[in-house]
Amino acid sequence: MEQLAESGTCGAFQSAVSLFVRRSDGMTKGEALSQLFSYMGKNYRNEYLYKSLLLKKIVYGRHSPRTTSAICELPVGKSIADFVLINGKACIYEIKTDLDNFSRLDSQLNDYYRAFRYVSVVSSEKSASTLSELLKDSPVGLMVLSDRLTFRTLKEPLCWTSAIDASAQFDLLRKKEREEVLLQCGADLPDTTPVRYYSACLERFQALDDASRISVFESILKRRGQRVDQAALAIYPDEFKLIAYNHGANVRQGEKLLEFAQSKLE
Repeated sequence: MEQLAESGTCGAFQSAVSLFVRRSDGMTKGEALSQLFSYMGKNYRNEYLYKSLLLKKIVYGRHSPRTTSAICELPVGKSIADFVLINGKACIYEIKTDLDNFSRLDSQLNDYYRAFRYVSVVSSEKSASTLSELLKDSPVGLMVLSDRLTFRTLKEPLCWTSAIDASAQFDLLRKKEREEVLLQCGADLPDTTPVRYYSACLERFQALDDASRISVFESILKRRGQRVDQAALAIYPDEFKLIAYNHGANVRQGEKLLEFAQSKLE
């Protein structure tokens, strides 16, 4: 994305165009990019496609960025949550494309439930029956991406708090966020040496009322996604909105990408 914004092209874009785009007279680079994304939707549904559609159809479609935010690639224990959506509650969406297998699914779900109350798996229609059987006796939800690139919920996630571990939530937060949870839940910040400060904060964090801690923890994570410059994000071509959302949309880069999308394909 940075190369396209600064140089107007890059090797990967040129190679992809030569392999997968049906050229026409006067075609713009934006139209070529749209064709590539459409090709992915039919022939190569990777995680990027799923995440882009979750952002577009759930955060900006079903909900609103004023009330909902998302975080991608959030480390939780030994796993990495693909997509965390936060509105009135926080829910992890674990993506399983047809390019994946389910060998790590149990350990991933166990990790996620240490920090979050709601978890869903997102898959293709092809994997839906297998996952329905695997998840039928669990609180895990299931959503599928249809052939028409729309999401359909087969099973709503249930609230599950039995495995939540305060230390796992603590490790997900930045220093100032941890301090804010403590203060909002009525605890004082420890007056101790820098060496002891982390462990002293953790001890107080673990002593908080569970319901209050979970609520404040989720609301603070929600703010991360709400710091996105929505006016800048609106300038970006749809195919790059996920990257801009995660890494910081800015007007200058958005305008350069808009110029790229409007320029003629060479």
